[in-house]
Amino acid sequence: MSAMRPPVRAGSHCIRPVLAVSTLYARLPPEFRAGFAALEQKDLKGFVASAGQEMLFHSGAALVLDGFLEDLEALGAYALLRRHRVRRFSFDIGPCFSRVREEAGCYRGLGRRLGLSELRARCRSRLAELRRRLPPDCELAVENLPYYATGAYEGVCGPDFYNSLCREFSLGLVLDLAHARISAQALGWPRERFLSGFDPGLIRELHLSKPRRGVDAHRPPDDEEFADLRRIVAAAQGRPRSFDVVIEYYRDPDRLAQAYGELRRFFA
Repeated sequence: MSAMRPPVRAGSHCIRPVLAVSTLYARLPPEFRAGFAALEQKDLKGFVASAGQEMLFHSGAALVLDGFLEDLEALGAYALLRRHRVRRFSFDIGPCFSRVREEAGCYRGLGRRLGLSELRARCRSRLAELRRRLPPDCELAVENLPYYATGAYEGVCGPDFYNSLCREFSLGLVLDLAHARISAQALGWPRERFLSGFDPGLIRELHLSKPRRGVDAHRPPDDEEFADLRRIVAAAQGRPRSFDVVIEYYRDPDRLAQAYGELRRFFA
C-alpha cells in the first residue's frame, strides 16, 4: 500500500486524498494511514488522535432535527473539536421534518412538515450557536442528502437548495457524488445536469463511492465517479484551491488502497 500524502494535481487545483476513520481504519497498515495529510473522523466516541495529520469531522446528524445541539453537548463535541483543532465540521442540513424515525436507512417524518422559512430559521439559530462554541478557524459545511421517496426529503436534496443555504449562511459544501446520483435518478434528472447545478465555488470536499440500485451502498468508486470528479474540478477553473476527497468504502482494506491508487492514476 503506497503513501497518499502528496496532493493530486488537477489543472490549477489540488485534490487532497483524505482517509476516513471508519470500521476499516484499524485494519489498515499504520504506514498507509500515516500516508494521508488529513483524516476525517466519523464518530465522536471513537475519535482517533494522530499527530501531524489535519483533522476533519463529518457527522451524519441533521442540523434541523430536534436534539442536534443537545446531542453535541452531551457527547462533549465542542471541547473535542477545539482540542484537536478540527479544520472542518460537516453535517447534514436534514430532512424537512424536525422529528423522524429511521427505517431501512431512510428518514420518515413524524408530525408536521417544516416550511422552508422554518427550516431556515432553525439553521440560522443553530449555526449561530455552533459558531459561538467553536473556534473561528473551524469551517462549517453541509453534505447533500440522497433523495428517497418517503416524504421526508422533499425540497432538501437539489442543487438550488444547497447553493442557496450555503451562500446565505456562509457554509462550505461537502458534495457526496453517490447521494447526488441517487437524487438525480429518483427525481428524473440527467446525472451530469444535476451535478453541474451545484456551484463549484462552494464545494470544499467530495465523498466518492458507487451506489447500487438507488441505494447508498458505499461500493468502491470507479472511472465513472472519477470522471464526475474531473468535471466538477474543471468547472471550478479560475478559483485555484484544494478539494478534500474521501473515498467512502468500508469493507476490504486492500480494495480501499486500490481505490485511492486508481484515483491518483486517473489524474496522473
